[in-house]
Amino acid sequence: MRITKERSKRPSAVFFIGEPAGNVYTSGALRSRRRTRRSAARHPALRTFFSEASFSPMSSFPVSSPGRSPEEILRLRARHLGPSLSLSYRTPLKIVRGEGAYLFDETGRAYLDCVNNVCHVGHAHPRVVEAACRQMAVLNTNTRYLHDHLVDYAVRLTETLPEPLRVCFFVNSGSEANDLALRLARAHTGGTDVVVLDGAYHGNLSSLIDLSPYKFNGPGGAGAPPHTHVAPMPDPYRGPYRRDDPSAGAKYAAHVAEAVETVRASGRRLAAFFAEPILSCGGQIVPPEGFFRDAYAHVRAGGG
Repeated sequence: MRITKERSKRPSAVFFIGEPAGNVYTSGALRSRRRTRRSAARHPALRTFFSEASFSPMSSFPVSSPGRSPEEILRLRARHLGPSLSLSYRTPLKIVRGEGAYLFDETGRAYLDCVNNVCHVGHAHPRVVEAACRQMAVLNTNTRYLHDHLVDYAVRLTETLPEPLRVCFFVNSGSEANDLALRLARAHTGGTDVVVLDGAYHGNLSSLIDLSPYKFNGPGGAGAPPHTHVAPMPDPYRGPYRRDDPSAGAKYAAHVAEAVETVRASGRRLAAFFAEPILSCGGQIVPPEGFFRDAYAHVRAGGG
């Protein structure tokens, strides 16, 4: 087996696993596939979705039909999709399926997926696929009707949280969640202004582009709107306060306090402080110890 890294201009990585014409096959993948076959046998809705042919135990990871060539897809993307949908890598990958921690191209080559943050339990996790197919075969509607699953999920979820966190708002994306959090904060405080960290990305809705220096200071951006106040990224690796400074967290939090004071001095009202626990677009930055504790204290003292 060989492992090589495809380089690109973007801070991401996909690793090639195996020989160019070969595949990766592990005992874990075998077990995963066998569990899914058993699920398909029990649930008719899954039998069509997972045929025995596509899960032959000796075929390694299956490859889909070739479909369009990468060149044709690029041409059609240019014609029918907006240019804001960027592609990674000098030679874009045509990915046709995923399983576990791997993605697969049209030739069957496996890639260790070090980029995507969508499939938190792995691509095509058999338990997730089974549950989704089983439910969609019975009912797919919304919350205007009574249903056991809705309240059962809310109960199980809130049992993992401390009091008084016991009310759930179920949404379908991080952007929707952050937009709702912003609305709740503004309704509660009566303020409009928000403190954010430099380099942050909080979502693709207009309300969240306004809170995302990664976007509004990037290509095509118009800069921070009046209600957004940017504090320095708490970067203990490249920032002014480094890992060897035991007061780095407090020093970075002091910049949040400065932003809060700017809001107060301008006669505006603070609504919230938006920050990622780990700054992903900033480079997977883990803030120094004590930063969030002190930053939260400054924000709450300022009415947010």
